[in-house]
Amino acid sequence: MTRLASHPLPSNTRRTFFAVVAITAIAFFSWAAPNAIGHNVVLGTIPATGSTVTDSPVDIRITTNDQLLDLTGTGSGFAMVVKDAEGLHYGDGCVTIGDTDMSTSADLGQAGDYTVTFQFVSADGHSLSDSFSFIFSPNESHSPARGFPDPPVCGVESGLVDAPVGEATESDTSEGAPVEPTVEEVISDDQTRQGPVTLAIAAVLVVLALALLFWMVSRRGRS
Repeated sequence: MTRLASHPLPSNTRRTFFAVVAITAIAFFSWAAPNAIGHNVVLGTIPATGSTVTDSPVDIRITTNDQLLDLTGTGSGFAMVVKDAEGLHYGDGCVTIGDTDMSTSADLGQAGDYTVTFQFVSADGHSLSDSFSFIFSPNESHSPARGFPDPPVCGVESGLVDAPVGEATESDTSEGAPVEPTVEEVISDDQTRQGPVTLAIAAVLVVLALALLFWMVSRRGRS
């Protein structure tokens, strides 16, 4: 029985292959790492998620692990929307931006569940959004605030008419006035495209590495 001899790749060929693999890995992770972990991470919220709040107005704060990017100084790309279980909005729409945190204050309405939807511009320039909820359980002396049918805009009158608390009313908006997008509508296109682009580049790099390996093995077999 004839046994085929094993011909390991020469040491210089192996070194070349490993060098190519290392360069490919470094190139991929150098590009992908900033996109994968460069976004700010939310370290905590006030109120804490699922906690119970008894006081109103309530101070709301989002703290992240890195600098928030407010290049214009106008808070463009930043928002905090407070909404109850009935879909009514509270607060004045104004957001205070710190180095690594953002905050607002809202006078709440009836007792129940409230959701805070927030958006900020991360240190890498991408716009990120998320939400958390808390429970409002005021004492008997609490006077419920009126809810807004639409997210309030900082510095703009709500235009609510006199109506029972908890009942939505139409905003008194002037004809032709710009409509502010909700937090859910303002999500960066770069963020949504980021995942597929990363996978595509990774696939190309892997194919190139395998093609080079196949070429080296084929060349060794012909020699």
